[in-house]
Amino acid sequence: MNWLDSLLTEMAAHDLAPEHGVIVNGELHRFRVDGDKFGTRNGWYFIHDDERPAAAFGSWRTGEQYKWRADSSSSERAAPNVQQIAAERQQRQAERDKLHVDAAARARRIWDQALEPDQAHRYLRGKAIGIHGIRQHDGNLVVPLRDYAGKLWSLQFIAPDGTKRFLRSGRVKGLFYVVGARTPRIWIAEGFATAASLHEDRGECVVSAFNCGNLLSVAEIILKHWRPQSLSLMADDDGQTPGNPGVTAAKEVAKTFGIEFFIPEFTANRPAWATDFNDAVRLWRVKGVAA
Repeated sequence: MNWLDSLLTEMAAHDLAPEHGVIVNGELHRFRVDGDKFGTRNGWYFIHDDERPAAAFGSWRTGEQYKWRADSSSSERAAPNVQQIAAERQQRQAERDKLHVDAAARARRIWDQALEPDQAHRYLRGKAIGIHGIRQHDGNLVVPLRDYAGKLWSLQFIAPDGTKRFLRSGRVKGLFYVVGARTPRIWIAEGFATAASLHEDRGECVVSAFNCGNLLSVAEIILKHWRPQSLSLMADDDGQTPGNPGVTAAKEVAKTFGIEFFIPEFTANRPAWATDFNDAVRLWRVKGVAA
């Protein structure tokens, strides 16, 4: 195994291997870390190819960082111990699972203390949506993150100005919030406001996946465990963001599972901030959608 193969194996052991390989020129490079939101590049690395190759890599999202250096005598490293890598990965997963369990207990305590939201809450008024079962705590709206069986794992907090944050160390992947009773057709959308507007417009069940990076996991879980007659996806149209992560993620989900996806319909003078179905409704556009 040459030194570059060894380095890539090391990066993969920490779940930080770039999907499209690496560039060896001593400069800082960024890449998307698996599980992060589409369009983000929280992973980073730089690699020096000299007499004794060296590298550093990590994730800005988690703060983890690692250093690597090739063997001084041959500029190569022995193949890593596969069992050791598997054990380390298992240990990291166990640590993450423990954090998620602890966060779930905190989420339950906060949720139990939370009250029905003030219907005059600035975020609800600004988005022109109803409450749909969410709660309020310390002035912030609280949206629960649940699995397909209804178990509460974490919370999302929405401030009056629309700032959103998740409960620290809480699980997100594969979790969602359900707006409306289950119907033969189920919709998946990103944020709570979009899900609420879509439900109010169509009367069908809509689940909020919270971000586009979670759409694929949520779609897989809904199809596997709920088995709806049909599943449709309402994408955010992030046209002002490079790569349009909302539409890109929706296309991937639609292709993977063979389902329909739609984008909001806007007028020609669409403002830059308008990206989702809730924006389209509030802009007095006809409430149809275009595939």
